[in-house]
Amino acid sequence: MHSHKTKPKSSKAKIRSVTGKGVDDPLFQGIWVSVAKPFSASSASSSQEEASILDLAEIPNLRALLKNCETESIRTSLDLQHHIGLWKDAQRDAEQSRQHLSEVEAQLALETAKLQLHMHECNSMKDLAMRQLALSLEQERRLASENTVLKDEIRMLKDHVSETDRRIATVLQIEEQVAAYEDDHNCMEFLRKGVLPLLDCGICLGTVKMPALLQCGHSFCAACLITWFEKKLTCPTCRAVLTKKPVVSITLSDIVPALMGTSPDSGLRAAAQAEINRLPCGLV
Repeated sequence: MHSHKTKPKSSKAKIRSVTGKGVDDPLFQGIWVSVAKPFSASSASSSQEEASILDLAEIPNLRALLKNCETESIRTSLDLQHHIGLWKDAQRDAEQSRQHLSEVEAQLALETAKLQLHMHECNSMKDLAMRQLALSLEQERRLASENTVLKDEIRMLKDHVSETDRRIATVLQIEEQVAAYEDDHNCMEFLRKGVLPLLDCGICLGTVKMPALLQCGHSFCAACLITWFEKKLTCPTCRAVLTKKPVVSITLSDIVPALMGTSPDSGLRAAAQAEINRLPCGLV
């Protein structure tokens, strides 16, 4: 049998046997860099120098250092996890903010579209209102012009009506005067036809002139009686003998001219009475 000579362990092997960590472990890499770097210049030395560096007496210190490094690594990992959580929370908040911003932008776009539509409708309504207002103003001006024309026509019509009323009043007044004249004329005609024949002189058979009233009540023209009395002293109508001189009737002497449309003549009446006074002496 051949005896195998055991080779001395390298420094990395010794660290692995002590710590239980492989050389590929990140924690080991950090520890190795921090411990072995100062001695990188003498890495070409013999295995005796490496053994002297990693003396077994320093293993407890190395373990403590590794423990501290592991603790620091755990703390760093926890801090990193905490920061990663914060970063994820920040990302989640940012994503929520982006979603909220997108929703707000969409809502803003919708409200903007609604506002633009409302403004378009308002502008359309404004244009329609302006056109209607213009039409109303034009109609109002036209109505005002027509009203002015109508007022002028009404004023002219009122003037015409006033003139017509004045003419009608004048015509009515004339008609009333004509009616009154016709009434008077008709009355006079009636009197002429109905009364004047009663006043006819029975001697001359004409309308009595300067009527003289006999004692029997009959009346004749004063001149006709004077001529009649030259022959007889009787009434020409009833043949009654007269003993008294006739008297000129003032009433009849006023009625006859009125019926004839002439004015009474007091001078003729006085002359007729003077003629009667010269009648024969047989009459008193």
